[in-house]
Amino acid sequence: FGQLQELVAGKGKLFGISPHIVQAADGLTSTVSPEAAVKYFLNDVPRAQAEAAAARLTPQPEGGRFITSPTTPERFGRPEIKKLYIEALMDLSVVLPAQRL
Repeated sequence: FGQLQELVAGKGKLFGISPHIVQAADGLTSTVSPEAAVKYFLNDVPRAQAEAAAARLTPQPEGGRFITSPTTPERFGRPEIKKLYIEALMDLSVVLPAQRL
């Protein structure tokens, strides 16, 4: 995801939720503040509900953010297999230009 950030925002710059992610000291989990969660994850929810939902968020394991799916011709890398992606036009955590890459 770091490479994607650089392609979209430029060298050393971050977009969406990324600048608001706080790593735990042990590096195993990360969190975002309730304010950032409301702004980037819950931007299409009424404010009171968004704040209540954001207050319930818990630290997330970091391993999932670094998973990659290697493709080969034998494993879905063939160009004749069409890929489908639904753009999330209101998503502020992963901006549209990044979704399109």
